[in-house]
Amino acid sequence: MHWLTMRDTRPSSLLQHGLLSIGMVVGLVALSGCGGDGGYGYCGPGPNCSNYVAPAVVPPVASTSTFAIAPALTASATTAQNYAVHSVDGFGNAYTLNLTITPGPATTFSGASAISTTVNQSLYQNGVLVNVQQFTNFYDPTGTALLGSTGATPGSFTVVTANTPAPATAVVGQTFPSFTETIYHDSTLTVSDGTLVETLAVNADTASTALLCMNDAVQLTATGVSDGLNPFPSASCFRINTAGAILGLVATLNINGVALTFQ
Repeated sequence: MHWLTMRDTRPSSLLQHGLLSIGMVVGLVALSGCGGDGGYGYCGPGPNCSNYVAPAVVPPVASTSTFAIAPALTASATTAQNYAVHSVDGFGNAYTLNLTITPGPATTFSGASAISTTVNQSLYQNGVLVNVQQFTNFYDPTGTALLGSTGATPGSFTVVTANTPAPATAVVGQTFPSFTETIYHDSTLTVSDGTLVETLAVNADTASTALLCMNDAVQLTATGVSDGLNPFPSASCFRINTAGAILGLVATLNINGVALTFQ
Protein backbone atom coordinates (compact mmCIF):
# COMPACT_ATOMS: atom_id res chain seq x y z
CA MET A 1 0.00 0.00 0.00
CA HIS A 2 1.09 3.58 -0.23
CA TRP A 3 2.92 4.42 2.94
CA LEU A 4 6.31 5.87 2.10
CA THR A 5 6.78 8.39 -0.66
CA MET A 6 9.24 8.15 -3.48
CA ARG A 7 9.60 11.86 -4.22
CA ASP A 8 13.00 13.51 -4.37
CA THR A 9 13.93 14.67 -0.86
CA ARG A 10 16.99 16.75 -1.54
CA PRO A 11 16.83 19.77 0.78
CA SER A 12 16.51 22.01 -2.27
CA SER A 13 13.53 20.14 -3.58
CA LEU A 14 8.94 5.29 3.66
CA LEU A 15 3.96 2.23 3.39
CA GLN A 16 0.93 0.90 -0.90
CA HIS A 17 0.05 -1.30 1.96
CA GLY A 18 3.72 -0.16 1.72
CA LEU A 19 4.33 2.98 3.74
CA LEU A 20 6.19 5.14 1.28
CA SER A 21 4.12 7.22 -1.13
CA ILE A 22 5.06 7.90 -4.72
CA GLY A 23 7.27 10.72 -3.73
CA MET A 24 10.11 10.34 -1.22
CA VAL A 25 13.85 9.96 -1.28
CA VAL A 26 16.21 10.25 -4.17
CA GLY A 27 19.03 12.34 -2.78
CA LEU A 28 19.93 14.28 0.33
CA VAL A 29 23.15 16.19 0.85
CA ALA A 30 25.88 13.68 1.69
CA LEU A 31 28.12 15.30 4.27
CA SER A 32 31.65 13.94 4.62
CA GLY A 33 32.14 14.81 8.26
CA CYS A 34 30.56 13.50 11.40
CA GLY A 35 26.82 13.37 11.06
CA GLY A 36 25.91 13.98 14.67
CA ASP A 37 23.19 11.92 16.25
CA GLY A 38 20.21 13.61 14.56
CA GLY A 39 18.11 12.34 17.42
CA TYR A 40 19.42 8.85 16.77
CA GLY A 41 21.59 8.64 19.86
CA TYR A 42 25.10 8.11 18.46
CA CYS A 43 27.63 9.63 16.10
CA GLY A 44 27.77 8.20 12.60
CA PRO A 45 30.89 6.66 11.05
CA GLY A 46 32.30 9.85 9.51
CA PRO A 47 36.07 10.48 9.61
CA ASN A 48 35.71 12.81 12.61
CA CYS A 49 33.64 10.41 14.66
CA SER A 50 36.18 8.71 16.90
CA ASN A 51 33.46 7.89 19.41
CA TYR A 52 31.36 6.01 16.90
CA VAL A 53 29.93 2.75 18.15
CA ALA A 54 28.09 0.70 15.57
CA PRO A 55 24.66 -0.54 16.65
CA ALA A 56 24.42 -4.25 17.26
CA VAL A 57 23.19 -6.20 14.25
CA VAL A 58 20.89 -9.05 15.17
CA PRO A 59 20.66 -11.66 12.39
CA PRO A 60 17.08 -12.41 11.39
CA VAL A 61 15.56 -15.74 12.36
CA ALA A 62 13.31 -17.60 9.94
CA SER A 63 10.26 -18.49 11.99
CA THR A 64 8.58 -21.80 11.22
CA SER A 65 5.16 -20.43 12.21
CA THR A 66 2.28 -19.53 9.91
CA PHE A 67 1.33 -15.84 9.83
CA ALA A 68 -2.10 -14.29 9.23
CA ILE A 69 -1.82 -11.79 6.36
CA ALA A 70 -5.29 -10.25 5.89
CA PRO A 71 -5.55 -8.89 9.47
CA ALA A 72 -2.22 -7.11 9.06
CA LEU A 73 -3.25 -5.51 5.77
CA THR A 74 -6.61 -4.43 7.20
CA ALA A 75 -4.98 -3.02 10.34
CA SER A 76 -2.50 -1.03 8.27
CA ALA A 77 -5.40 0.74 6.56
CA THR A 78 -7.87 1.10 9.43
CA THR A 79 -5.92 1.75 12.64
CA ALA A 80 -4.07 4.87 13.82
CA GLN A 81 -0.30 4.35 13.89
CA ASN A 82 2.81 6.37 14.70
CA TYR A 83 6.39 5.35 13.89
CA ALA A 84 9.86 6.86 14.26
CA VAL A 85 12.54 4.80 12.51
CA HIS A 86 16.22 5.60 12.03
CA SER A 87 19.22 5.00 9.81
CA VAL A 88 22.82 6.19 9.32
CA ASP A 89 24.65 6.45 5.99
CA GLY A 90 28.30 5.81 5.22
CA PHE A 91 29.17 9.48 5.69
CA GLY A 92 27.89 9.48 9.26
CA ASN A 93 24.66 11.33 8.49
CA ALA A 94 21.86 10.25 10.81
CA TYR A 95 18.29 10.09 9.51
CA THR A 96 14.96 9.84 11.28
CA LEU A 97 11.72 9.08 9.46
CA ASN A 98 8.52 9.96 11.33
CA LEU A 99 5.33 8.42 9.98
CA THR A 100 1.77 8.99 11.16
CA ILE A 101 -1.19 7.06 9.74
CA THR A 102 -4.67 8.45 10.49
CA PRO A 103 -7.83 6.60 9.38
CA GLY A 104 -10.48 8.82 7.81
CA PRO A 105 -14.22 8.53 7.19
CA ALA A 106 -16.00 6.35 4.69
CA THR A 107 -15.96 7.96 1.26
CA THR A 108 -15.81 7.13 -2.44
CA PHE A 109 -12.96 6.82 -4.92
CA SER A 110 -13.59 6.83 -8.67
CA GLY A 111 -17.25 6.15 -7.93
CA ALA A 112 -16.61 3.14 -5.70
CA SER A 113 -17.25 2.88 -1.96
CA ALA A 114 -14.02 3.35 -0.06
CA ILE A 115 -12.34 4.07 3.24
CA SER A 116 -9.51 6.58 3.48
CA THR A 117 -6.27 6.91 5.40
CA THR A 118 -4.15 10.07 5.64
CA VAL A 119 -0.40 9.53 5.79
CA ASN A 120 1.98 12.21 7.10
CA GLN A 121 5.71 11.64 6.90
CA SER A 122 8.71 13.77 7.72
CA LEU A 123 12.38 13.03 7.16
CA TYR A 124 15.18 14.52 9.29
CA GLN A 125 18.88 14.59 8.40
CA ASN A 126 21.16 15.21 11.37
CA GLY A 127 18.20 16.63 13.28
CA VAL A 128 17.16 19.04 10.49
CA LEU A 129 13.80 18.59 8.78
CA VAL A 130 14.50 18.09 5.06
CA ASN A 131 11.26 16.66 3.66
CA VAL A 132 7.55 16.60 4.51
CA GLN A 133 4.91 14.66 2.60
CA GLN A 134 1.17 14.16 3.05
CA PHE A 135 -1.14 12.03 0.96
CA THR A 136 -4.37 10.07 1.27
CA ASN A 137 -4.80 6.40 0.42
CA PHE A 138 -8.14 4.94 -0.55
CA TYR A 139 -9.06 1.28 0.03
CA ASP A 140 -12.02 -0.96 -0.56
CA PRO A 141 -14.32 -1.13 2.50
CA THR A 142 -12.47 -4.17 3.88
CA GLY A 143 -9.17 -2.30 3.90
CA THR A 144 -7.36 -5.13 2.09
CA ALA A 145 -7.25 -3.69 -1.44
CA LEU A 146 -5.78 -0.33 -2.39
CA LEU A 147 -7.84 1.68 -4.90
CA GLY A 148 -5.54 4.67 -5.34
CA SER A 149 -4.20 7.79 -3.71
CA THR A 150 -4.26 11.57 -3.89
CA GLY A 151 -1.81 14.23 -2.75
CA ALA A 152 -0.76 17.83 -3.20
CA THR A 153 2.25 17.40 -5.50
CA PRO A 154 2.74 16.20 -9.09
CA GLY A 155 2.93 12.43 -9.21
CA SER A 156 0.95 11.86 -6.02
CA PHE A 157 -2.23 10.81 -7.82
CA THR A 158 -2.57 7.10 -8.50
CA VAL A 159 -5.23 4.67 -9.66
CA VAL A 160 -4.88 0.91 -9.13
CA THR A 161 -5.52 -1.02 -12.34
CA ALA A 162 -5.12 -4.56 -11.01
CA ASN A 163 -5.38 -6.08 -7.53
CA THR A 164 -4.42 -9.61 -6.51
CA PRO A 165 -6.01 -10.76 -3.23
CA ALA A 166 -3.46 -11.65 -0.57
CA PRO A 167 -3.55 -15.17 0.86
CA ALA A 168 -5.16 -15.65 4.25
CA THR A 169 -1.92 -16.99 5.70
CA ALA A 170 1.71 -17.33 4.65
CA VAL A 171 5.07 -18.53 5.92
CA VAL A 172 8.50 -16.93 5.85
CA GLY A 173 9.99 -17.04 2.37
CA GLN A 174 6.74 -16.66 0.45
CA THR A 175 6.14 -13.82 -2.03
CA PHE A 176 3.01 -12.97 -3.98
CA PRO A 177 1.74 -10.18 -6.26
CA SER A 178 -0.24 -7.33 -4.73
CA PHE A 179 -1.27 -4.66 -7.25
CA THR A 180 -0.35 -2.54 -10.25
CA GLU A 181 -1.21 1.12 -10.49
CA THR A 182 -0.84 4.06 -12.83
CA ILE A 183 0.83 7.18 -11.43
CA TYR A 184 -0.55 10.48 -12.73
CA HIS A 185 0.89 13.97 -12.96
CA ASP A 186 -2.20 15.62 -11.42
CA SER A 187 -5.82 15.13 -10.43
CA THR A 188 -7.07 15.27 -14.03
CA LEU A 189 -5.60 11.77 -14.47
CA THR A 190 -4.71 12.52 -18.08
CA VAL A 191 -0.88 12.58 -18.05
CA SER A 192 0.88 9.45 -16.84
CA ASP A 193 3.98 9.71 -14.66
CA GLY A 194 4.55 5.96 -14.84
CA THR A 195 3.47 2.68 -13.31
CA LEU A 196 4.13 1.04 -9.96
CA VAL A 197 4.06 -2.68 -9.27
CA GLU A 198 3.94 -3.92 -5.69
CA THR A 199 4.69 -7.40 -4.44
CA LEU A 200 4.27 -8.72 -0.91
CA ALA A 201 6.88 -10.83 0.84
CA VAL A 202 7.03 -12.54 4.23
CA ASN A 203 10.61 -12.12 5.42
CA ALA A 204 12.53 -13.52 8.38
CA ASP A 205 12.61 -11.51 11.61
CA THR A 206 12.49 -13.49 14.88
CA ALA A 207 11.33 -16.91 16.02
CA SER A 208 7.87 -15.50 16.77
CA THR A 209 7.51 -12.61 14.29
CA ALA A 210 7.92 -11.94 10.57
CA LEU A 211 8.31 -8.89 8.36
CA LEU A 212 5.38 -8.42 5.98
CA CYS A 213 7.09 -6.36 3.27
CA MET A 214 5.53 -4.26 0.51
CA ASN A 215 8.14 -4.06 -2.24
CA ASP A 216 7.54 -1.37 -4.85
CA ALA A 217 9.13 -1.11 -8.30
CA VAL A 218 8.49 1.94 -10.49
CA GLN A 219 8.74 2.54 -14.22
CA LEU A 220 8.66 6.29 -14.93
CA THR A 221 7.66 8.21 -18.01
CA ALA A 222 9.52 11.36 -19.07
CA THR A 223 6.90 13.37 -17.17
CA GLY A 224 7.48 11.32 -14.06
CA VAL A 225 11.21 12.02 -14.27
CA SER A 226 10.60 15.75 -14.69
CA ASP A 227 8.17 15.67 -11.75
CA GLY A 228 11.07 14.45 -9.59
CA LEU A 229 9.74 10.99 -8.77
CA ASN A 230 12.15 8.44 -7.36
CA PRO A 231 12.98 5.66 -9.87
CA PHE A 232 14.56 3.42 -7.22
CA PRO A 233 12.83 0.44 -5.56
CA SER A 234 11.54 0.95 -2.03
CA ALA A 235 10.14 -1.32 0.66
CA SER A 236 8.12 -0.89 3.81
CA CYS A 237 7.73 -3.81 6.17
CA PHE A 238 5.38 -4.32 9.07
CA ARG A 239 6.65 -6.51 11.88
CA ILE A 240 3.75 -8.87 12.60
CA ASN A 241 2.99 -11.76 14.93
CA THR A 242 1.25 -14.98 13.93
CA ALA A 243 -2.19 -13.38 14.45
CA GLY A 244 -1.34 -10.59 12.03
CA ALA A 245 -1.06 -7.86 14.66
CA ILE A 246 1.30 -5.04 13.67
CA LEU A 247 4.20 -4.59 16.10
CA GLY A 248 6.49 -2.14 14.28
CA LEU A 249 7.91 -0.81 11.03
CA VAL A 250 11.09 -1.37 9.01
CA ALA A 251 11.60 0.64 5.80
CA THR A 252 14.15 0.75 2.99
CA LEU A 253 14.68 4.10 1.27
CA ASN A 254 17.16 5.10 -1.40
CA ILE A 255 19.21 8.16 -0.40
CA ASN A 256 22.00 9.43 -2.66
CA GLY A 257 21.78 6.22 -4.66
CA VAL A 258 22.27 4.00 -1.61
CA ALA A 259 19.53 1.88 -0.03
CA LEU A 260 19.31 2.61 3.70
CA THR A 261 17.34 0.52 6.18
CA PHE A 262 15.26 2.45 8.72
CA GLN A 263 14.21 0.65 11.88
